[in-house]
Amino acid sequence: MDVIKIPKNYKWIILGVLNSLSSICLVLVSLFSKYLLDNIDNKDKLKFYLLLMILCITIGIAFKFIENILYARLVVKRELALKRILIEKRLSCYFLDDIHSSTLMQNYNMDIKNIVEGELNIAPRIVFDAVRFIASFILILIIDYKVMLMLIVIGIAMLIGALIYYKNIKALNKNYLAKNDDINKFTNEILNNDDLIYVYNSSNSFLNFYSKREQELKYALNKKYNFQIFAYNLTSLGSNILYALFIAYGALAINKGALGIGGLLAIIELIGHIEGPVLNISSYINKYSEALVSKERINSIKIKQYPRFINIDDFNYIEAKSLCFAYGDDFIIKDLSFKINKGDIVEIKGESGVGKSTLFLLLQGYLKPASGYLKAYDENLKEINSLRSLFAYVPQRQMLFSGTVYENFKLLATTDETLMKEALEFAALDKEISLDSKLSEAGGGISIGQLQRLMIAIAYATKRPIFLLDEFSSALDDNNAQIIKSNLIKANKTIIYISHKNENLNNTKTINL
Repeated sequence: MDVIKIPKNYKWIILGVLNSLSSICLVLVSLFSKYLLDNIDNKDKLKFYLLLMILCITIGIAFKFIENILYARLVVKRELALKRILIEKRLSCYFLDDIHSSTLMQNYNMDIKNIVEGELNIAPRIVFDAVRFIASFILILIIDYKVMLMLIVIGIAMLIGALIYYKNIKALNKNYLAKNDDINKFTNEILNNDDLIYVYNSSNSFLNFYSKREQELKYALNKKYNFQIFAYNLTSLGSNILYALFIAYGALAINKGALGIGGLLAIIELIGHIEGPVLNISSYINKYSEALVSKERINSIKIKQYPRFINIDDFNYIEAKSLCFAYGDDFIIKDLSFKINKGDIVEIKGESGVGKSTLFLLLQGYLKPASGYLKAYDENLKEINSLRSLFAYVPQRQMLFSGTVYENFKLLATTDETLMKEALEFAALDKEISLDSKLSEAGGGISIGQLQRLMIAIAYATKRPIFLLDEFSSALDDNNAQIIKSNLIKANKTIIYISHKNENLNNTKTINL
């Protein structure tokens, strides 16, 4: 089994460098303000340090301006790149049944957003605050080493607190995303099956189920937010107490003549530069843990590669030998052998649940046999590895895409308009809909019978050698069913079909399950 891997991104380093330079300029302004105040009686030095302050402010803003422009561009590029990876994997791979469609949407939207924000927002901001913290720390050491000793003790306490916070917030974020995933799954199924809910008058039952998941999500969110608020306020309280203590220490140092007004002002500003990163720690850890959890979620998606797609113009026969397939320990198909020759019309027969649709999935390579084999051969008895490329498939569940009929043909079958019109005629639709007819979500906007015939038309337009039809006439009236059957026979194709309506195509062979 393979997993989707999120490639590493190092573009944040560029943003981090720009943030570092901006941060250094910001801290230097505090240092020059000390020299400015300490030389208030010297006009030349006053002008010099004032000029340096203005220069540092201007350069710092310029670095920040460049960083903001680059950030905006990198975010768009990275987010689209990650979304494309997910879509490409989804279109080229078969996801296992244990992943819900709403989970994929959450991966596509929320998880990718968390990852991009962690890489291109949080990481550079951490660099910005780290450089600001270290630079302020060094300057305080130069101004007064005693303050630096106090900061070392505080720094150790901060590190221990940050590790405790990270461990807890990551678990809370993981729980929140899981509960959010649960409610999204249920919501997705409500929206996709609302007609069934209305028919059975089950709105209250579904609301009760929804309320239960809503409460679970609410509890997970409250637990997460309460922990964040507690951590932030505890940090804020400690920071403000320390700020007051440093002011008091500075006042005593001035009283003893150990520190000037400029030095005190610089220390106050530098403490502010230290206080900012301290207050931001909980926010950074929370966002960083969200990014890690989201990355783990996407990286854990198990996928199964599609068989390599090969365009096949012709084949001689398909053979199954001692074919077996089981869901878990329950064998659905056991010791099945058959041979389907080119031009055969074959009906797959059997009671409900014996594996007719499962056999179709095996033929298309969505499922792998537990034992035995399915193979196709060309006229030279050369093995054809990709059976899927032989089939023009009409599934039991009719569903197309929102857009015009033309767009659905173009997406699924062909760009040849002449062939599209021929296909509509084949499915007895040419007088009912046009290529410009619009479909809504899931192929809505036309009747179920028209939708089924449109699926048959699209299958015809693929020009593949075998029709694989699962309940192809279930929604058709007798007249349209007869026209479709007649046209299928005239097409001189190999036909493999399932039907509970006992459709009788000419010279039909049977495979009994």
